[in-house]
Amino acid sequence: MKFAGRMNSFMFKGNYDLFQTIDAYRNLPGITHLEFNYPEHLKGYDLKELRQHMGSLGVNGVALRFRGNEFMEGEFAGTDSAVSRQSVRLCKEAADACQALGGQVITIWLGFDGFDYPFQVDYEKNWNIIVRSFQEIADYAGEKGIKVSIEYKPCEPRAFSMIDGIGLTLQMIDEVDRPNIGVTLDFCHMLMKRENPAYSLALAARKNKLYGLHMNDGYGELDNGLI
Repeated sequence: MKFAGRMNSFMFKGNYDLFQTIDAYRNLPGITHLEFNYPEHLKGYDLKELRQHMGSLGVNGVALRFRGNEFMEGEFAGTDSAVSRQSVRLCKEAADACQALGGQVITIWLGFDGFDYPFQVDYEKNWNIIVRSFQEIADYAGEKGIKVSIEYKPCEPRAFSMIDGIGLTLQMIDEVDRPNIGVTLDFCHMLMKRENPAYSLALAARKNKLYGLHMNDGYGELDNGLI
């Protein structure tokens, strides 16, 4: 089993830079792999140099982060098609970075593809756009031997997420219909959804689509991100 440390556990908590964070993880017993956010952790770094600095640590994968006001109406299904194309490009770049670092999976959390009011969006249209976006990304990543994993969350920052729980995630995976797409379960997100985490895990595993598990905790209503 891979036991990966994510950069945010140390980054931005003091004066750590990326190399110092890697060093901190190398001194933690039990850590076998690392995970990075893209683009915020990797832009501006020589990926070959980073890989060498890790020594015996492997890279499990790269998680997408869509930073900037342009994404606030939705990463894939917002009103501006140029933003949708930008989001897809970012995911493809993350697949390139993941391959360069020796990783196996990119994890995509769509924090802004959702809605705040009833009938604010065309639900079916937006769902179909998201399906097609994942298909394009999965096809590109698959050529590089990279998996694509959907990390769901019921809400926050939007009042409602388009992909909000294990059921809709498995529905999305079924409609995308690519061999390299699966799900990353976030324990705190499952609590927010009032799911039984073991049940959600079993549903993903029986489809052979369980690509990752984020081990964190929370009080069940917000994404507290507790240890």
